[in-house]
Amino acid sequence: MQIQINGHITQTEPLTEHINKEVNHAMRHFNERVTRVEVHLHDENSEKHGKDKKVILEARPAGHQPVTVTQDGEDLYDTIHQASKKLERALDNLFDKLDQR
Repeated sequence: MQIQINGHITQTEPLTEHINKEVNHAMRHFNERVTRVEVHLHDENSEKHGKDKKVILEARPAGHQPVTVTQDGEDLYDTIHQASKKLERALDNLFDKLDQR
């Protein structure tokens, strides 16, 4: 599975490592079923504080439409963590439905 990181936030090595760790952990049960996860990072208003960080995760399940989740937050690292958990739940629901057919 490939992880592709996009966005207008400076990608430091610790940030990249955190993204890889969180996404790989969330995808641990789906590695053979998901070909790629795109990570989009946004800082909506960099000078102001508040829930200005936005993380969009888009998983590409093989042979199916992409699954996308969005998470807003104040802390980028926590927002990535929350988005990863949300994506894991969304894929778990999708594959549960597909496996029941």
